[in-house]
Amino acid sequence: MARLGLRGIDVKRLEFSDFDWLGNRLSVAQVKTSHRVWLPLLEDIGRVVIDHIRAGRPVSDCLQMFLRRLRR
Repeated sequence: MARLGLRGIDVKRLEFSDFDWLGNRLSVAQVKTSHRVWLPLLEDIGRVVIDHIRAGRPVSDCLQMFLRRLRR
């Protein structure tokens, strides 16, 4: 978040479609300004996101990248 200057809410709202893996960029709809911006998808950040998808993200049909798991 800090390296790209993103707010927590902007990261929270990221969806799979916001990632342009071939173009190495990330589309962010900023909550504060209501503008969509394209940012570079840095290699290390891309690796962390891939690791999250493979090992950390709960199985879900939800389009948002980052989910919160509720325990009951």
